[in-house]
Amino acid sequence: MTPPSWYSLIATASILLLELGVIARVLLRPHREPASRIAWVVVIVALPAFGMLIYLFFGEVNIGRRRIEKMRAVLKSMPPMADAVEADRHRLEAEVPERHRHLFGLGRSISGFERPVARAEVSAWPVSRRLWNNAMAMLGPVL
Repeated sequence: MTPPSWYSLIATASILLLELGVIARVLLRPHREPASRIAWVVVIVALPAFGMLIYLFFGEVNIGRRRIEKMRAVLKSMPPMADAVEADRHRLEAEVPERHRHLFGLGRSISGFERPVARAEVSAWPVSRRLWNNAMAMLGPVL
């Protein structure tokens, strides 16, 4: 058996150091959920070179300063959500059938909004509305 060449040792050490650097970036990046950090570390360790490339392309998400400023301006111009919810709370609660209230609880757990702020309606082409109504009629007994 031949001893490993210096080039392969240097390449292996370089990839290992690069991998440790990317893992440090994953672990130290602010505003990331712990489960997401662990998942990225597993991907990087399981697929050393390819995992690092995947992280650099998909894990480093930056939407840009202009978009963040635009989003803040839009959010600032919107009415406060708590006031809108309180104003319509009793009317909207009365409109939700009892059999669908658990779905609003699920939506609240996902979005964080306490109550719906307006009545959701579907507006589509007449053919789409007819298909929607037929689908709801078939699913009615199931729901």
